[in-house]
Amino acid sequence: MKFRIIIFFLLICFVSCKSLITNYLIGKADIYKDLKVLENHKGQTIVFFPMVHVGKESYYKDCKTIIDSLRNDGFKIFYENIAFKDELDSLTELEYNKKVRAILGFNSSMNSDNESLPKIYSKKNYILQDYALMGISQNDTNLDLDKKAIIDSIEKKYGKIQLTECDINTSLDDEYDCNSDYDKYAFEFKNKFRDSYISNEVLKLKEDKIVLIYGKMHWYFVYPDLIKNGFKLTQGKV
Repeated sequence: MKFRIIIFFLLICFVSCKSLITNYLIGKADIYKDLKVLENHKGQTIVFFPMVHVGKESYYKDCKTIIDSLRNDGFKIFYENIAFKDELDSLTELEYNKKVRAILGFNSSMNSDNESLPKIYSKKNYILQDYALMGISQNDTNLDLDKKAIIDSIEKKYGKIQLTECDINTSLDDEYDCNSDYDKYAFEFKNKFRDSYISNEVLKLKEDKIVLIYGKMHWYFVYPDLIKNGFKLTQGKV
């Protein structure tokens, strides 16, 4: 019960491993304080790398230095990405993207022409999260549900999402000003279905050294599942 209260409060407010990580973080205390390290009796080590989706270019370059160092030390990199995994015809893809927008209130595509993104995404001197700048490569692994799988899960539970005439007529990258009753599913889209999937898949991994690069909020939902399955937090704060 105490653990749940702590997690709730955090949500409202929005060893060898230690020396290993410290060596990668000289001069990078802002990132160091966010890193979490978990270990289990099987000898597995997980470095959870809480990520922000909007930051300064220097932040993402520092992330690359750390990620490259961890990879060179034998860590396998896993990261979030809800892009479509299977090829869809253009009309089906557009329909799913507009359903996502009806839930989130903006087009989830992180491109500079996307005028639907919240103002925070265009903050001066800040850039959108850039996987290439962070050093994420094709040899790293996307471990996440894609947009289609998430929408299918929501519709299976709550019923089909019906796009309005405004949804249909507003281009994806245009400013979004349609009335939508589907914003109530935002938590399900961002966390509920994805975090359950991520936790289950991480627990299946056989690698001894694992890096998880996910948005900060995912930590609060994945962490309890890891603890229940034998992992202990050995560095960082909950």
